[in-house]
Amino acid sequence: MRNFVQSSTIGTTRTLTCAAFAGTDADFRDITIAGAAAPASGTRLGDAKGNSGITFGAGATKYWNLNAGGNWGGAIGWATSSGGSPAINNFPLAQDTCLFEATGLTSGNTVTINAAYNIGTINMSARTSNTMTLAIGSTLPFIYGNLINGTGVLFSGAGPITFAGRTSQTITSAAVNLTYSDITRCV
Repeated sequence: MRNFVQSSTIGTTRTLTCAAFAGTDADFRDITIAGAAAPASGTRLGDAKGNSGITFGAGATKYWNLNAGGNWGGAIGWATSSGGSPAINNFPLAQDTCLFEATGLTSGNTVTINAAYNIGTINMSARTSNTMTLAIGSTLPFIYGNLINGTGVLFSGAGPITFAGRTSQTITSAAVNLTYSDITRCV
């Protein structure tokens, strides 16, 4: 499970003055770390924009590598290389690119975004003839990069999605209808 430390108002920074900092598996939005702990660093820290005084790892490409599909965060489905071994520590961060290749997911299976995750770019452009379904549950995922579809991707679920990257973001539909109830942008 990931923690999300965020300002109560998007775009309004809140300052945390810390004597020490130890962080693992947390996302930050509109937070400044000050005091003896600055710059703060930790393990698998997600940059959901508007932060300072925190050292984040560089964005990386994470590859979905479970043939049967599954839940975005509940399954250990992410690898750090094409065909690589999935592991829980490979969970994609807000600054990462989530790549769905033409291989690694058997045709007809579903990947479900089942919680309010902070997600970087979702790239499914290689999914052309080998179909998959991307389902959004009733929770609100935040996308900080682009949504790049492939012609072999179907969408299901009526959940909303929010683009929260604070710069220009792109939806590439590949002529496939998006079924989501609400697509919003917050800055």
